[in-house]
Amino acid sequence: MILSVRSATRNPSAARDPEVAIDGVGVPADGSAHQWRSDSAKGLPQWIEVDWGRAVPINTVTLVFTSLAVSPPWIPPARPRRPTTVSSHEQRGRRIPLADEKGNWRRFRRHEFAETAAQGLRLEILRAEGRPEARLYEIRAWRNETPAR
Repeated sequence: MILSVRSATRNPSAARDPEVAIDGVGVPADGSAHQWRSDSAKGLPQWIEVDWGRAVPINTVTLVFTSLAVSPPWIPPARPRRPTTVSSHEQRGRRIPLADEKGNWRRFRRHEFAETAAQGLRLEILRAEGRPEARLYEIRAWRNETPAR
């Protein structure tokens, strides 16, 4: 199976290329900026897309975003809202919406949906409060034998 990833824009830093979102390193323990970041000069919305090269069954997608929660403990953390759309693309190139979320401020998101055979997956980040760029540590998709629905 071929696995590739691309995004609407590439960040000048290799540590922020789209490949880091699928390399198996979730949130790095060393605090490094090992995450996909879109080019802030291009603004939002931005997207990142994974392509498996053939149709595979999926029904679950997890996303790990960055957080703006860098503040003293007595100040509530900022809650960046990240409206996102997750869609698949079939072999004929037609996009099928799988999840659509507005007002998300959580770092970890899990989306479950009816099983579909998808050749790839696209995450579109429409807005990131406080930043002109999209940031994502990790994107995963799989077929969960026992969905939590």
